[in-house]
Amino acid sequence: RFLFRGRRNAMGQTLSSEAELGKALSTGSVAKELSTLGDDALLRAASALLRQRPSLKAALVAQLTSPVEFEAPVGKSEDVAAKGDAVTLVYFSPWQRPHLHCRAGASKPWTQVPGIQVPSSSIEEFPARAGDGGWFAITFPAASDLEFLVNDGTTDVWDKAPGGSNYRITGSGMWTLSRGKLAKYSQGIRAGTGEAPEIASPVSPATPVPQRAAACEAGSPTEVASSKGGIVLVYSSPWQSPRLHFRVGSQPWTQAPGQLLRPSQLTGFPAAGGWWAVHLPAAAQLEFVPNDGGSSWDKAGGRSNYQIARAGAWKLANGRLEEIHGPGAAP
Repeated sequence: RFLFRGRRNAMGQTLSSEAELGKALSTGSVAKELSTLGDDALLRAASALLRQRPSLKAALVAQLTSPVEFEAPVGKSEDVAAKGDAVTLVYFSPWQRPHLHCRAGASKPWTQVPGIQVPSSSIEEFPARAGDGGWFAITFPAASDLEFLVNDGTTDVWDKAPGGSNYRITGSGMWTLSRGKLAKYSQGIRAGTGEAPEIASPVSPATPVPQRAAACEAGSPTEVASSKGGIVLVYSSPWQSPRLHFRVGSQPWTQAPGQLLRPSQLTGFPAAGGWWAVHLPAAAQLEFVPNDGGSSWDKAGGRSNYQIARAGAWKLANGRLEEIHGPGAAP
């Protein structure tokens, strides 16, 4: 029977890389040995291997739960770029664990925030460590389109395209992203010198950024809106940590799941009663969708976004959005 011992193949030869290991498992005598095992034996062998390699277990879970198939590219740039039925992204960043929040086409589902952790580059011309950062690389087999954003893994800092929009790749092949510039490899950066380019700030000063909501001070909702200006929103929810995904006017959207809402200190809307409050002092219009910080969203009728068309104090409860007049006590 086949016995996996470390990283040696059936001939006793040492496997020096993940690529060689993958090749051994898919071809030759190792594959033949594996094909003779029943499901139970294979599961026992896989369980033993995953217990020995926690990192492999985490990688397998990520693969199985992702809505888009992905893998780590290995080899020379020319060979990786020659794969015409896949999209490969090579990304330079000072971050240690960049994540890719993406979807492989407009009709495909998005990954869960923060997305897929991008592996360190194993492409020869793009070293994993270079200067004050490093190269990371990921391949999406059978993909020809990719819409994405990159973050530092915490979702506090995002790398967006100029103007605050999403990056978009149209066409298979290998693409590079550095300093906010996305280019196909044939036109892009060759890193043969090993010198890393200067990496730009994820959001440059000239790029519009979403307006930040402020914690709402104590008092009457209408008085706060009148004296401080903008929009005051109070929200009734049983969620423990509700968030507000929003945009002010024509400004960019916050990154999902949005900003954390704070327990209400407003008169008539007690936190003990499940009320949350937020204040946007410079807002005259607001489009928003609350959520639980995960996969549950509170949407308006028809599965649309909630819309506030003018400044003032507003409350949202049980799917009903209405303006607050006078003291505005909670129902």
